[in-house]
Amino acid sequence: MSLLEEMQLLKDESSLAASVPNGNVRIAVTPALGGFVLKTLIPHLRQTHPNMRLIVESAYQFDDLQDPNFDFAIRVGRIKDDTLVANHVGTFRRVLVASPAFIQEHAPTTPADLAQTPCLVFSGSSPEANWRLESAQHLQQTETVLVQSHVAVRNFSILLDLAKQGLGVALVPDFLANDGLASGQLVRCLPSWHSPKVEVMLAYRFGASKIARVSAALEETRKVVSAALRAET
Repeated sequence: MSLLEEMQLLKDESSLAASVPNGNVRIAVTPALGGFVLKTLIPHLRQTHPNMRLIVESAYQFDDLQDPNFDFAIRVGRIKDDTLVANHVGTFRRVLVASPAFIQEHAPTTPADLAQTPCLVFSGSSPEANWRLESAQHLQQTETVLVQSHVAVRNFSILLDLAKQGLGVALVPDFLANDGLASGQLVRCLPSWHSPKVEVMLAYRFGASKIARVSAALEETRKVVSAALRAET
């Protein structure tokens, strides 16, 4: 091989290495989405971009959105921060679920009945919550019910386990409830009512998408999260 050919080969190899996303990508994700999304997203990213090193933080606080150590976040709800880019990637609803035995004994027939029904509240600070529901038949028809509980937990997986044990009605994301509903451990309570749509967003700082590894991870995350949410709703 001539010197000129060797130089061209080195140049080609260097260009190829530069075009392959590599290095650390730090992702923050809401715990409610964590297990559901990451079990698909991480294997997908490892397959499509094996030179990436993925570092994932699962937490409810939004402080990480301004943390320069994080490349992007997968968050629930609209993001009101002009210093961030926020991309809509999908929606879900929250549904009311309980155990079959609980429904046989209590069986609320209207949203207002929930105020007098044992409920399981998603909260780390209060046993009370305002549940806003809309009719599946008439989306303009909404009800807001103040529910009170003897149990408030800021963890949907625990709420689902408690609901399966017959401790009350839980309002949880549909994609988390689907397995329990399919197995018969849970049933829908007031099946003609659910929460309004909840948005799922990708948030990142301006300029982050110009970094090759972050841009590649963002592109794949958009596809995986959108497809996963569509499949479950």
